[in-house]
Amino acid sequence: MKIKYLTAIILIFLSLYAGAISIGPYPGLSKLIDKADAIVVLRIDRHLSDFGSPTLLSTHECFVYQTLKGDIPEGSRIKLRLMHTQPGFVAPFSLLSTHLIFLYKTTHEDEQTDYRSLQIEGANIPLSSNGHEKEPEGNTIEEKVKNLIRDAIKYQAEEHLKRRTFLMFMINELESLEQPPEGQNIRFSGYDVIPLPMEKTSEMFEVFRLDTDVDLNLVYQALIALNITLRAEAAKYLGTNGDETSIPHLLDALSDESSHGGSNPQPAGMSTTRYWANDSLKKLTGQDFGFIWDDPFVERNKAIKKWQAWYLKTLKTTN
Repeated sequence: MKIKYLTAIILIFLSLYAGAISIGPYPGLSKLIDKADAIVVLRIDRHLSDFGSPTLLSTHECFVYQTLKGDIPEGSRIKLRLMHTQPGFVAPFSLLSTHLIFLYKTTHEDEQTDYRSLQIEGANIPLSSNGHEKEPEGNTIEEKVKNLIRDAIKYQAEEHLKRRTFLMFMINELESLEQPPEGQNIRFSGYDVIPLPMEKTSEMFEVFRLDTDVDLNLVYQALIALNITLRAEAAKYLGTNGDETSIPHLLDALSDESSHGGSNPQPAGMSTTRYWANDSLKKLTGQDFGFIWDDPFVERNKAIKKWQAWYLKTLKTTN
């Protein structure tokens, strides 16, 4: 009987708790933008109250870097009620952290602030701490938001890699912080790029044939496309048209195991993605770590590790 009563109490508590922190599902970026009365890039300058609240709301004094939508003045300090709307229960609003926040105007008289976070997934996106004095690129609000999210994805992937490398160093699984973790499952380019849609394959082949300018994000998609010849062409294209952002994508492409039997390429490896990834890396960086496209896997892996170690060292000293 006691167990039944205890179970009932727990169920009541959980239902009340779940109701208190109800967060709506992500509706798509356009709808999220439409629902927001204001969209801002801000910095958390001071904690004011409400930590540990079951509502996941907390109050902060914030500095507003950019206002992408609404009438909150840029460069102002404002008190806001913010909610953690991402998966997990660790509050992300540490002092001096920077965020892209989607807000709505409060209407109740007992509200503590004029604005608070939308209770929707995606309404709070942690950003890097630097470079937000300048307005994000884009002609529309949606374009600006997308560019901020792309920067956030890259930043979070880099931070994750740094943390993982340090933790492995702590338990003596790495000889130094400049050595990347073992395994070929690390994606230096992060996880924001999806393979190029099949319907764009012919268009991208034409871009590569004519060597015309194109959004590099499309090239990065082509670099992991289903068509293995397109992947090789994308890797080759980046050698003359890529930039610093291309390096992590090419590092990933060094591990491309696709083969192009029957193509009889000249020079050897010319139709192989990893051949062109290495060639483009050498052109973009001026570095050469002895990667040979048709070496045994173990030897290629050693050269890949050298590329990765160089990149980690460069990343560490430039961030």
